[in-house]
Parts: sequence; structure tokens; C-alpha cells
Amino acid sequence: MPDQLPASTAKEQFSLAFIRAVSTVAGFSASQPEVDLDSVDLVIAARGVYGSLRSPRLELQVKCTGSAAMDEADLVFSGLSIKNYDDLRGQTLIPRLLVVAVVQGHDADDWIRHSPEELALLSCARWVSLFGLPDIVGQGTTTVRLPKDNHFNVASLRDLMHTGGRP
Repeated sequence: MPDQLPASTAKEQFSLAFIRAVSTVAGFSASQPEVDLDSVDLVIAARGVYGSLRSPRLELQVKCTGSAAMDEADLVFSGLSIKNYDDLRGQTLIPRLLVVAVVQGHDADDWIRHSPEELALLSCARWVSLFGLPDIVGQGTTTVRLPKDNHFNVASLRDLMHTGGRP
């Protein structure tokens, strides 16, 4: 049997595929910056006039976990690097969001279900804006709470594009 991807790489690739699938169904393009130096894994873009905006865009930092804690239905994600936190909380021309995909279990075979009739990605994702959050000093990582109502799905992505990514 050939070597498999390391678990962290498999989660990263799965989460990017999940977000690309949601973006496509919502009617937007998703592109990956050639180099990620600024905590941007994917850029979601609409074409033409969308709501009151012309060609809105969102920049996403994407994470994936199989061991997320749910606290009163909020997603609690630990281990976000302070570099990512700082890159996401500052003011930018294009709004930035953290999106965390959740997969069940550590075995990648459990993340999809397929048959001749369907292909189901067995994941959910949440989003949060860190814009304007305070500076964190003396830590290498932080914990972020993604609200229970911030599901990353077709409807919420369309809403975010209408508002220019400003929740």
C-alpha cells in the first residue's frame, strides 16, 4: 500500500476542497494565492455587481480539525498561531475571515460518503471575523470561539458577499 498523506496535510486539503465546493455552489470563484505569506489560503470572489457591491471578495484563513470542542454549540478552536491571529485581526482592504472545517475522526475514509448516486463531504465549517480583536502578547497560539450561528454554507457565504464580508 502506498504511503498516505500526513493527517495534517489531508485535513488541510479536505478543508480547501470543502470550501471550494461551497463557493462553487454559491456561484463564486475560489482561488489560492501562489504564495501564502499573509495568512490567506483562499480568495472568494464574485463577478460583477453583487448586492450593492461590485466584485466583492473575501480572504480566508482555513483550518481543519477532527478534535474541536463544542461549548454550548460554539466551536472552540485552539492552536491558532498568533501570526495568523494578528494577520486576521488587522484592518485590510479585503475583509478576512477564519474558517474552520470540522471532520469526524482521524481516518480520512470517514470524511466522505459516496455511491453511484452521490458524493457527500461529511464535514461542517464555521466562520468568524477577528477584525479589531485585541493584541495578544507572550503567547505562541490562541483559542478562538466560532459562534454557533456562523455556519459556513452556501446561504451564509452569499450573505457575507452581500455585506462585503463585514458581519
